[in-house]
Amino acid sequence: MKKQIVFVLITLISTVLVNTGFAFDQSREAIFVKAPSLEYAPPPGENFGLVPLSIDLTHIGNMEIEKDEELPASYDLRTLGKVTPVENQNPCGACWAFATTSSLESRILVQESITYDFSEQNIVACCDDLCLADLCPITCDSGGNIVGSTNHLSRKGTVSDLDDPYTCHTDCSADPACNYGLSMDKNVTGWRIVCSNPDTIAIQNAVYNYGGLYCSMYASFPGFLSYDGTDVLYYTGSEKINHAVTIVGWDDDMAHSGGCGAWIVKNSWGTGWGENGFFYIAYDSARIGTGASYLEYQDYDPSTTVLYYDDHGMSGATGCGINTVWGAVRFNPATSGYLTSVDFWAVDDNMTYDIYVYDSWTANAPADPLHSQTGGSLTEAGYYSVPLTSPVAVTAGDEFVVVIKFVCSDYTWPAPIDTCSPIAADKCYLSCNGSAWTHVGQGEHGWDIGIRARVEEIVLCEGDFDGDNDVDGSDLAVFAADFGRTDCTGSPDPCEGDFDVDGDVDGSDLAVFAADFGRTDCP
Repeated sequence: MKKQIVFVLITLISTVLVNTGFAFDQSREAIFVKAPSLEYAPPPGENFGLVPLSIDLTHIGNMEIEKDEELPASYDLRTLGKVTPVENQNPCGACWAFATTSSLESRILVQESITYDFSEQNIVACCDDLCLADLCPITCDSGGNIVGSTNHLSRKGTVSDLDDPYTCHTDCSADPACNYGLSMDKNVTGWRIVCSNPDTIAIQNAVYNYGGLYCSMYASFPGFLSYDGTDVLYYTGSEKINHAVTIVGWDDDMAHSGGCGAWIVKNSWGTGWGENGFFYIAYDSARIGTGASYLEYQDYDPSTTVLYYDDHGMSGATGCGINTVWGAVRFNPATSGYLTSVDFWAVDDNMTYDIYVYDSWTANAPADPLHSQTGGSLTEAGYYSVPLTSPVAVTAGDEFVVVIKFVCSDYTWPAPIDTCSPIAADKCYLSCNGSAWTHVGQGEHGWDIGIRARVEEIVLCEGDFDGDNDVDGSDLAVFAADFGRTDCTGSPDPCEGDFDVDGDVDGSDLAVFAADFGRTDCP
């Protein structure tokens, strides 16, 4: 009877809280609550470089991956040529950058059978905006994690190690300069979390299907630092993770002091450590496999720009006490082109989402719809780049708005946020019902929303006089009628073909028109 009374009281209290505005009240602005975060602690004296995520993702489940056949008892990406050579982070705390490049290089080998050697230096140096409790400056020893590297590689791209070699080891206390302007190979379009807590089956499936996995572990247990590769590591402690590595295989029959079954793991301490830089460790030992994940990618396209305000990526999540929330971000492109994809951070697995694009923001709400794409779903938490079913033309200097409806299964902080400065003013809004909006870039909030826009720059068609998105015979007739005129300046009859605005329509204007003639992709 007491349990029934307690249940009724809890239900009544919850209803009162919701109806009085602690979650959402349509009579006034909603109160958005930030999800519990993990407290940042400076790296210990034994610093390998891993900084735990600032957002607690222990609520997510494990990836379920379709496979065409049963997994083998042993599997080694090294024997398949799908692992790049071991490198050396020492003596700096840069394991996270090395584990990121290692897993991405393996992913590309699985997908394309092409070997890349990406620059860890570029990731460390260009992630100097990492949100580490306002730690500044960021040095080679400050540490980082997969969110930081995903954030950088999704906004920019990978750089060759030949172009930006690892120099951190010369002075770990230095604040390395980011080398912008270097040639880029790949752009990250996704980060998929296989499991938050170690799960043998999920990890095996992911390694088999996607290549080497970035993951975390506790590396300060006895015997790890001096490991020589002659045995299988086994440690049952549950200390906090402090090192990032790459799982590249397994052997279910490999014996260790606790039984059988071990991971094959690539470290970043050079080939003189372990077995030529690799180690074997029992399943479930030293929390190996925590946060196991892999990256999705595409070829770098210099004509594509990622618009964003979440400079630090996903440093938190928020909601209004229910499993649904709408996020809106106002963008003002510097170049004309097409909005081709919408990116966002996914704070939960098994989410659904709807994407909307609007032409303007009017009366504190998005206005003039341009595109809608509903019924989206995802099975893993992480980072996503979702192609639009119909690209949306955007114009330089002309604002557009991206709205996403986030729906979680039972997690009540569905919206990804960046809580670290700088915070954009009048750009990011949240809503509990999709109609009443709260500006969260000011006041008690001070957040940017983790929604981004990928715009592919399109060179405008100078000769599309009739605005029908091509340059054809009808446009040629218009240009021909003006060709040879020298009275364009101040004339009541304007010259359509005076592209260089020099008062006449001559050979230089003809060259411009000829370059456009035949185009059918005019924005």
